[in-house]
Amino acid sequence: MFLFLGDQYNGNSDNLFKFISIVYPHHLLVIPSTNFNDSLDLLTQKFVGIENNKLPLILDTFYLTNCTFRVNADLYPDKLDDLEGRVVIVSAIEYIPYTTVERREPNENLYREWNSTAGKKTIFFDGSESRIVINFCILRNCTLEFRLSPDWGSINIDDGTSEGQVGLLYKREADIAVASIGQWYFDIFESSAAIARSASTLVVPAPRGDIKTSFRKTILDILGLFLQQSIELGTSKLAVRLVYAVLLLAAIILENAYSGGLKSLLTVPKLVGKIDTIHDYVETNYAWGAPHEVYVLAVKKSQVKDSMLMSKRVQIRSHEELYNMSFSGKFGVSVERLHSRGITFEDFVTLDSLDHLSILKDDLFFEYTMAIATRGWPLMDRFNKVALESMQHGLYEYWEKEVGVLYRITS
Repeated sequence: MFLFLGDQYNGNSDNLFKFISIVYPHHLLVIPSTNFNDSLDLLTQKFVGIENNKLPLILDTFYLTNCTFRVNADLYPDKLDDLEGRVVIVSAIEYIPYTTVERREPNENLYREWNSTAGKKTIFFDGSESRIVINFCILRNCTLEFRLSPDWGSINIDDGTSEGQVGLLYKREADIAVASIGQWYFDIFESSAAIARSASTLVVPAPRGDIKTSFRKTILDILGLFLQQSIELGTSKLAVRLVYAVLLLAAIILENAYSGGLKSLLTVPKLVGKIDTIHDYVETNYAWGAPHEVYVLAVKKSQVKDSMLMSKRVQIRSHEELYNMSFSGKFGVSVERLHSRGITFEDFVTLDSLDHLSILKDDLFFEYTMAIATRGWPLMDRFNKVALESMQHGLYEYWEKEVGVLYRITS
């Protein structure tokens, strides 16, 4: 709670209120009264309501002559329990399962986009962290409006420029943002309590046969067939398979004593290069990629030897490039392990690529996600209560799994 002393109230203290109302909804402004002699007016910011919530509101008058109040009003009323429809602007991006947001045909079950001229509800908003925001506004009676961005964006502290989701907060054009946000700008924004564990791991080339062949190996493979030894084909070409089939039939004819080994012939590949852990991957010298810088911020700050080595091999690539490189057999792609231990697959990891990829057993790094808001956002304590209770009662994990099923992005 704060108390400010101001100049005489002249019916237009907008500039003063713009300054102190950004951060302090519980402030009290004391100024000389224009209605009563030898008295002080005690004003506050209205704060609640959809419109005109930054206007000054006279709570009471204090008479200096007898040191009494005119109406004995509550000088610091709680304005945060019931916001009476006050608008909360959400800076939103698409990042399933945490958030999904899109423009749709107008519908009363949707939300308004900020500064919409028509005032129609066209924004669909859902997700595991989105539902915390939605339930917060249901409990505190606020109105959600949205400003959409293509991605998280970034902030350049040196020249003060910013873009994307975090840029809207930095420029105070939105109030709050969620979307698997870590401690990227904790010294710039107001951060909520920890919400969920989010880990980064890799899908890497799966164990495969060594396809390098030579004339000597070919001769040995042919002899191996006649000696009832398993071999690996190292190719899927039909012509090569036909040759081996003919040789196999010849071996069967010539080897009357052959018994029982046919079912294992050509079916037990010799697998090489199995990669299970981050340490295994470090030893391969393969590069790896991610679609955005935020995927690797924690790795670049790590002092762990394997993480330091991994940070030198990362490549920030587009979704299309990551998709193509996932088929190379020598490149790992970053994916996210959720709080519920499921894996999120973005569009650069498809069923086709998963045929020859495997998921590491351990994590490259992990951190706890949070909501971020403009510095000094007065509703953060109330928001934290909703977020923490959602975690304590298991609602968040249920939401995460449900959203994963609804939008088919987890495994």
